[in-house]
Amino acid sequence: MDEGEMMLRRAFWIGLFSGLMMALSVGSGVALPNPPGGQTSTFIDAAAGEVCTFPVLVETTAAQNVRATLPNGLLVITGPATATATNKATGESRSYNISGPGKFDPATNRLTLAGQSLIVQPSSVGSPFLITTSGRVGFVLNQPIDQPLRGHISHDICAELS
Repeated sequence: MDEGEMMLRRAFWIGLFSGLMMALSVGSGVALPNPPGGQTSTFIDAAAGEVCTFPVLVETTAAQNVRATLPNGLLVITGPATATATNKATGESRSYNISGPGKFDPATNRLTLAGQSLIVQPSSVGSPFLITTSGRVGFVLNQPIDQPLRGHISHDICAELS
């Protein structure tokens, strides 16, 4: 995977970062199956106060790819993905489906997400949060995300793990 594709994958998850997608079965510690052929990586390993009031680790497993480039240059990114968020202070964790899909505009750094998505905003960008959403959500990477977001916030991960 080249550096550009890795950057797109990371961008998708920051909305999947500032973002980046999620729904969870109700209940603590529910494990979701990892996507077949997916790659596991650390998405967030943040100290207390950077994203949540406690130190948090988010690991993702995804088989997401750029599936198409539209005539206007937008990249369509989709595929199976899961994320497991862990409160490093207590060890409590939860798993989420973050399969998207999403579109990324490399000309403007705008990420438009649909479906189940993970979005994180670190304190270095604005008021910190770590959420999953469903529905259409759009924002520009590395810019503060104003809330309320369009779409539906499915899970406030920091609140669920505190």
